[in-house]
Amino acid sequence: MPKAKSDTEVVKAPKEAKEPKAPKEPKAPKEPKEKKLRPSVKADNPEFTLMDMSKQLGALWKDVSEEDRKPYQDKAAADKIRADREGAAYKAKKASGSAAAPAKEEEEGDDEEDEEAEEDE
Repeated sequence: MPKAKSDTEVVKAPKEAKEPKAPKEPKAPKEPKEKKLRPSVKADNPEFTLMDMSKQLGALWKDVSEEDRKPYQDKAAADKIRADREGAAYKAKKASGSAAAPAKEEEEGDDEEDEEAEEDE
């Protein structure tokens, strides 16, 4: 006899498929540092699970001084600006429904001159 679902069982909605051309999310400041430390932590603690590894790397990041964090934070801020810029361009492109990239201002100016030349002929 099949087991009946209980009334308290949580039903998860299906995940939306990520669009292949969507821009990448910005990285957190600690990610590059963790990427460097992960092999040494894994070598020292081969029995660690993924959760244990994440906890250890988080504790190591907390111990990093503000001075040592600065380069990572600067790179993360630049990556956030990049992601915001790409995200805005992607949303604009998606809203317009065209497959072409948004035109630059310089190219728009050239188009207007071409149109004026065609009208004169």
